[in-house]
Amino acid sequence: MPAEVFKAHPVHAGVWVSDCGSVETCRNRGGHDRPAPHRRPLKAYRDRKGYLYVELFAGGRRRKFSVHRLVLETFVGPCPPGMEARHVGTNDPWDNRLDNLCWGTRSENQADRKRHGTYHTGSQMPWAKLTEADVVEMRQLRRDGIGRDDIARRFGVAPTHVSKVLLGKMWQHVTLSPEERESLKRATNRGERNPLAKLTTDDVARIRERLAVGEPGAAIGRAFGVSKTTISKIRRGRAWVA
Repeated sequence: MPAEVFKAHPVHAGVWVSDCGSVETCRNRGGHDRPAPHRRPLKAYRDRKGYLYVELFAGGRRRKFSVHRLVLETFVGPCPPGMEARHVGTNDPWDNRLDNLCWGTRSENQADRKRHGTYHTGSQMPWAKLTEADVVEMRQLRRDGIGRDDIARRFGVAPTHVSKVLLGKMWQHVTLSPEERESLKRATNRGERNPLAKLTTDDVARIRERLAVGEPGAAIGRAFGVSKTTISKIRRGRAWVA
């Protein structure tokens, strides 16, 4: 087996990194330099995803640095723009041997995770609030004319989250046909572009004029065939926002 090779990190003074993923320093715990023969190994900690990191002094304070990035920066060079570290050989996030690492794109990294069986999406994510069945139901409710805010309350998520789910910007693995996407896009259009809209831009302008002179919201709602709640939302800027 080849001997472990250490090299000085090109940026962090006094830090030595090996091609097997070990990190040593010739700085004491207070950040002061020590003679090189007194290098000591740094303890590596594991984050919630299983990746190892060490703590180094940088900018006058202690900061966390991923071991796999330190290895690549030392033996390969700085991370190219738009790239990130990849574990290409094994699916072990703590395997930081040089021959298991390389720089790559985000899509390449995701492909590695899928190949290793560590890529999670949708309801597999531990913090997911929805399931694939919820996403299908949300889209059907919107096609049936249920408002975005009502859907958000029903499922306990933010309205902006609902919009992204409906248009396929989130939960992309729950696929939409081109016809479904166009239908949902029309249903989520705002103002006069929304085929379910009961008001026009001119109506809203007149409503605001009547609100400005103190006319009760209930009376305005009856005049325009909408609820008092809709008039209240227009007054507070929560509906028909320019």
